[in-house]
Amino acid sequence: DVIEWLDIYASRLEQGVYECDEIIPSRYAPFDTRSILLYPSIADSTGRTSRAVTRGIEVVASGVDAVEHPGMFIYSIRIRLLQPGEDGYMTSSERGFTTCQLRSRHWIISQGDNGEPEHVRGDGVVGMYPLLKEGDMIYMRVG
Repeated sequence: DVIEWLDIYASRLEQGVYECDEIIPSRYAPFDTRSILLYPSIADSTGRTSRAVTRGIEVVASGVDAVEHPGMFIYSIRIRLLQPGEDGYMTSSERGFTTCQLRSRHWIISQGDNGEPEHVRGDGVVGMYPLLKEGDMIYMRVG
């Protein structure tokens, strides 16, 4: 029920599971986008995120338990080209390309050390094939 969901939501906010921050970094947005983030950021020190950088492309994954469906979880995958000055940044000549496009995916999702990994494969992301360019940020809405 809604009251129970709000109670769990408020509890997670108090415990720091959710945090307040910019949805879109201010360098990309002409207006304030501060909000409650339901997914941990890469700065999260509790181990709820995973970050990998390959050839200047950063992938950040995080997940949370689904309040509405006990025993289930939801996850977020964020992909971008790193900017000059960021850890793992490579120039276009160093990485060998100026743009890149997500055409297919294979996520391996595990819940701690005990869970059986779940493999998620598919074309693009939610039916889209984002083209990443240095200095750009792409946001896709699901639903």
